Amino acid sequence: MATHEERQQGPVVLWLHAEGCIQFGLNPGELSADLGKAGVELLYVTGSQSARAAIAAHPQRVRAVVQNMKRSRETSGLDFIDNHHKQCEDLRVHIPVATLSQSLTADPALLVGELRERLETDMRCNPMTIAGRRQLIGWILDQCFSIVVQAVFVRHGEALHNQTSNWKLPDPELTDRGKQQSEWLGRQDLLGLISHDAGLKLSFAQAWRGDSDSNGYAVGFQTNVSVVSSPLKRPLQTCHHAGLGRARCILLEPDLQEAGEAPCDRGSDRDSLLTWIRDQAIDASASSLPAGWEHKTGINSAARLPTRMAQFAINASGGRYGQKFIAVSHDKALQQLLRLDRSAGPSWNERAWVPFENCEARGYWMLGDRRWFPIPGINFRPPAH
Repeated sequence: MATHEERQQGPVVLWLHAEGCIQFGLNPGELSADLGKAGVELLYVTGSQSARAAIAAHPQRVRAVVQNMKRSRETSGLDFIDNHHKQCEDLRVHIPVATLSQSLTADPALLVGELRERLETDMRCNPMTIAGRRQLIGWILDQCFSIVVQAVFVRHGEALHNQTSNWKLPDPELTDRGKQQSEWLGRQDLLGLISHDAGLKLSFAQAWRGDSDSNGYAVGFQTNVSVVSSPLKRPLQTCHHAGLGRARCILLEPDLQEAGEAPCDRGSDRDSLLTWIRDQAIDASASSLPAGWEHKTGINSAARLPTRMAQFAINASGGRYGQKFIAVSHDKALQQLLRLDRSAGPSWNERAWVPFENCEARGYWMLGDRRWFPIPGINFRPPAH
């Protein structure tokens, strides 16, 4: 059983490598710092004996092993896995192993059957590429915390109140520039990026296909990508001009509305909004949008923003929006939801925890403890003027 101190210290991942050799040209300090931002301690060990000693010392803290070894003989890597399985059996723990080797990447057929027989992860990728980094980081985080959801969050494009600083404009629409930003975003293939998981066998990948509930949301996880939007006009127009509503219905989610109570942050009443949606030829489902949603009272008041964003996170972790989704929202709402404290993000996106600019898009994994952690390679900002 884990001690209180071990629970407080957080998970450890062992990086097993040969003396003086980290393959693929990875920067060990950078990788440790990146994973440290998620609360993972990356411990570099040389040789199988060092790995076994680290596991024996902290069997409850070590959550995974990345085997990053050169092959010196035919059974290289396999011997460690076999002995590791025996140790785990003795300790009554399960510590998965991912084999990440330049030899495997160079030879697609090498050790495929042997690793499959041992039920361990064959990570045949180059972690210096975006897709490879996504696979490596995703696998590690999934072993440590479980990854529940993959999402892309987008702040709406420039709207009239952003351009004029006139906060008294009611439910303002996008400017011409905002429409151009949204069209630019559509060319970044967000739907394709979020639907691709680089071959990860994550917790959420074990999902089943379900039906829809009475509000039109997914029951259980779906393999398709959902698009969820604040019901204000500017995020809906952003979805529309970015092409996010093509071949899928945009789900209107009042929890994603902006925090403020100025006229620009108040939505239109349900009937007026539905008429406007039809006139704009936007395919959207309003079945979850109650009458009176536009009033800034109760959970929609500015003071209840933390509660509203916590409710959105609970719904997301429960599969309401599906396994993978794109959500279009607003500045303050996204700051609260993603806890953007302006600290430096990981090496692949230093802006991961700063406020969004207009039409900026970023990918995040939701971890099992409902924290959001940035996905490598999914971060886009439209060009400046």
